[in-house]
Amino acid sequence: MVGYGILTALELKLVKGEKYENAIQLAYNGLRKHSIHKLSDKYITTQNVCTGTCIGDKKYYLSRPVKKGKSFGLAMFIRFGSTYEKSRFFQSKIN
Repeated sequence: MVGYGILTALELKLVKGEKYENAIQLAYNGLRKHSIHKLSDKYITTQNVCTGTCIGDKKYYLSRPVKKGKSFGLAMFIRFGSTYEKSRFFQSKIN
């Protein structure tokens, strides 16, 4: 969700700069590397999605359990990924 928020802010020109562009690259690459679980040859889902958070300290947040295939995680994964792959940031990486 943070990556999507930063990407949206960049696209709307609310923020600018290399540090924001680097942040979305890291977010996208991190999701691709650490958050895809292959179900079969045709299907994937998400993994390492927090089961939910509430107010707490850093230790509490980092110790929250994670699951595969949480619908809210999958929805944001699709939203951020599809927005990123349509963005100028992705297009500049493949051209």
